[in-house]
Amino acid sequence: MNLEYYLPQVGKISARLYPFTEQTYELLDHYGHIDRMRRIDQLGVIRNVFEGAHHSRWEYVMLQLSLIHKLNIITDETGGKLAGGLGLDTGIPILGKKPTGADTLQIWTLLFNAGHLPGTFATERALLRYCKKHKDLRRTIYNGLPQQEDIKNYFNNVLEKEDIYTFHKILT
Repeated sequence: MNLEYYLPQVGKISARLYPFTEQTYELLDHYGHIDRMRRIDQLGVIRNVFEGAHHSRWEYVMLQLSLIHKLNIITDETGGKLAGGLGLDTGIPILGKKPTGADTLQIWTLLFNAGHLPGTFATERALLRYCKKHKDLRRTIYNGLPQQEDIKNYFNNVLEKEDIYTFHKILT
C-alpha cells in the first residue's frame, strides 16, 4: 500500500507501507483511529503562541512513515542501503513471522500515535489527573478495557505513576 500526503512547506510526500504495517493501518482505520489522527491538532497549546501554526497528528505520522520508507530504500554511492547499519533488517520473529525492521518501525509509528486526544499531552495530562481523582471516570475507563488482567494492571500502573506519555495507549 502506498500513501501520499501534501505536507505544507514540504510538498507531496509518500510512504510505502510494508505488509505488517498495512495490516496495522487497516486495523486502526477500521476503528476510526486514522481519521481521528487526521483531525487531531498535533501542536496543542503551541498554536496559542504561534498564530497560524498547525499540524495534524496525521501529518506527523505521514512524515515518519515516509522517512522510514526512504531510509529503507535509498542507497549510498557504493550501492549499499543507506540504512544498512541502522538495524532495520533485524529478522526478529514476532508471532512466528519476521517483519522487516522498516515494517516494525512503521508499525510503532502508527501504534504510538493512535489514541491521542486534541491538544495531545496537555489534554491527556488533565484527563489523567481528573481520572485519578474521580472514581466514576476511572471505573468507566477501567470497565471499558479488555478483560485481561495484565491490561487492567497496566492501566492501574499508568494511573499510579501519572504516566502521561503512556496514557494515550490506554485510550487507544
